[in-house]
Amino acid sequence: MSTNATSSFDLFLAQGLKGALDTARLGAPPLSSEIAQTVLHCLACSPPPGVLEVALPKRLAWELMERLRPLGAAGDILEVAYRTPRISSGEAREVAEQALANWLATRSELAAYSYEPLHLSTSLTHGKARWWRFFARSPELQEQGRAPGGASIYVDKVDGHAWTSEELDLIGCEWDRLLYLFPGWRER
Repeated sequence: MSTNATSSFDLFLAQGLKGALDTARLGAPPLSSEIAQTVLHCLACSPPPGVLEVALPKRLAWELMERLRPLGAAGDILEVAYRTPRISSGEAREVAEQALANWLATRSELAAYSYEPLHLSTSLTHGKARWWRFFARSPELQEQGRAPGGASIYVDKVDGHAWTSEELDLIGCEWDRLLYLFPGWRER
């Protein structure tokens, strides 16, 4: 999904804060009292994992996320459109199956292996709010000790496209990169 200058952003927290949060712990310079109080209220009402249900300009959302990281939060920012998926997991599975077939057709060294049917990954990651993640395990790859031992396909929850490696790289989140470089490591 492409962003535009007028998009509003939310924070997705995969892991909450360590200790109680008050406006003083958010750091200096102080955020506006309205924004600080909104964040405190959101964290109290819907603790992680999940979205905070705030709508902020991108710059402010990044600043807030950077202030929460030293306090133990792990997460990312995303456009508010991702709060409510427009693509169901069933629709995403169809896209993922086609994307996997296309991917294997361009990688003959991996197409020689068998793959189990795709299953929906339920692991909590930063990207979980952005995409449906499917994993196809390859028994042969796993028996050979090859990581990741299968293939992961990420399908966007808003527009339904299969994410490319370039798009995953652009997110800039260490956790998302880990999942791209080693898809399926949690399934072992």
